[in-house]
Amino acid sequence: MAFISKDFVCKKDGKDVYSYCFKNAKGAEMKITNYGAIIISIRMPDKHNKFDEVVLGYDNVETYIEDNPFYFGCIIGRYANRIKGGSFYLGDQRIQLNCNEGKNHLHGGNEGYHQRVFDGEIKDNAIILTYLSPDGEENYPGNLLVKVRYELTDDNEVHITYEAKSDADTIINLTNHSYFNLNGGKKHILDHVLFLDADYYTPTNEELIPTGELKSVKNTPYDFRDSHKISDTVFDFSSKDVTIGRGYDITMVMNGSGLRKVAELTDVSSGRKMDVFTDQPGVQFFTAHIIHPGTIGLGGQKYGPYYGICLEPQVYPDSPNKENFPNCVLRKDEIYTNTCIYKFYNE
Repeated sequence: MAFISKDFVCKKDGKDVYSYCFKNAKGAEMKITNYGAIIISIRMPDKHNKFDEVVLGYDNVETYIEDNPFYFGCIIGRYANRIKGGSFYLGDQRIQLNCNEGKNHLHGGNEGYHQRVFDGEIKDNAIILTYLSPDGEENYPGNLLVKVRYELTDDNEVHITYEAKSDADTIINLTNHSYFNLNGGKKHILDHVLFLDADYYTPTNEELIPTGELKSVKNTPYDFRDSHKISDTVFDFSSKDVTIGRGYDITMVMNGSGLRKVAELTDVSSGRKMDVFTDQPGVQFFTAHIIHPGTIGLGGQKYGPYYGICLEPQVYPDSPNKENFPNCVLRKDEIYTNTCIYKFYNE
């Protein structure tokens, strides 16, 4: 069972901000803050049992508060990813959300959950972070009570469990926006080997809004059903979708249903591996071209473009406007749940 410690950091919006540190029986560590429900740090062993960071982030919580333009480690909500025009119909009512990426809505709007202070509780070797998202926040309908539970197990698994309930019909799509780098953030992730259990993906327009088509990965740069290095295909600009994303920035349609393994990431040099389990229908696959060269991260490491990979379980972008996409409507008094597991090991 993981030991959890708690340290006061500062005050934000009149609320106390804390850093929580998990340490399990094998020496692995994870740090969380209740500001944005952010994963600050995950330290896992390599094949020589040397521990190092496997996510990108900042050393100080205050840095996240001042500016976190890349959404390092955040919980994203009320709706992760993009909604075209920021508008959709909920029954007969047209909802117009705030637009914060041109004329579209991204990651919950101008002040999404990544900028909110959650209430924290240590319970049963886990952290439960709670936030009441009020009716009308970013123009979303309904008072939505969100709970995010983080746990670090002795099997070096990071469990993230989401639960939410609203007093009115609304939409919801929660995910974690961690950037993984299994080489300790010392270089780019282009040499990482990736497996994705996906036969289809969601092509987009130039604004990264899905067209509504589910396109086969066969004979495209999105076919990771046979694992291979990201560098083998990440710059295959014969694909319009790769060109738009300047690498990978796309939602993969994961095979199967229920909680299942959907991805495997390997860094051969360190021997570190990570499996991804989810009960969500899609995973946003992003190779982080947006990170500015020279960005100072954990332990003073300098990050740059392609220094991280995001594998974010979620429903497909713009689902409120696509009848053939998975349901993202949460009805009044129903319970929303979502489970993700990142399992680390080495060989």
